[in-house]
Amino acid sequence: MKPKTAVLILASKDHTAWAKSWPDVPTKQLLVINPPGETVIARIIRQCGKRGAAPIVISHVPAIIAEGRHSFTPSIWSRGLTCLTLLSTMLLWKERTIVLLGDVIFSKDAMDQVFAYKEDYGNFGDNWETYGISFRKSQWLRVVQTIMRTVELARDGTQGSLEFMWKVWCGSPFKGKKLMNRPDWIHFHDWTMDIDMYHEWENFNKGVVDKGKLDDLP
Repeated sequence: MKPKTAVLILASKDHTAWAKSWPDVPTKQLLVINPPGETVIARIIRQCGKRGAAPIVISHVPAIIAEGRHSFTPSIWSRGLTCLTLLSTMLLWKERTIVLLGDVIFSKDAMDQVFAYKEDYGNFGDNWETYGISFRKSQWLRVVQTIMRTVELARDGTQGSLEFMWKVWCGSPFKGKKLMNRPDWIHFHDWTMDIDMYHEWENFNKGVVDKGKLDDLP
């Protein structure tokens, strides 16, 4: 991959709620996929590396940082909202910036879609979630403006997530799934998923791992 591309893996949100529900694994990113015996975030790092990237892990958690070769620790003020964490990485942005959420298990096809995308701005996800974004340098100003508007709305109780940031980007922060009809929404049509709850982890193992659908083992 050309050095003009930055790949950022966001993994710095507060993990208190997850730790209370599953004390043995304090962060979702460190769940181990068996086989091949690698953590969720290590899988993302490996997938990026296979595509010529040197991803930067964005986190303040030592155990997560240790999973990668390159890392950046965001300031404490930016850890509450995903969009603020993204803003804190601005000095790392390049001609093309790819942003991936560190608690997502990406299929091979989904990761290929991310790295093949060449347009000015793209949002990657499924019917329920946003799992990553990609943008060119020409869009930096609009990305920052969108983040600030997302933060402003988050103060009124909405989410500061990439999903909500996408709706702000589209100029329709309170509209629903119709926004997926846009050409800059890149839809994953497979099992790619994030892990928020223990039952989702169980479903992933039963529906993907146990059925041999994990498609890019080492």
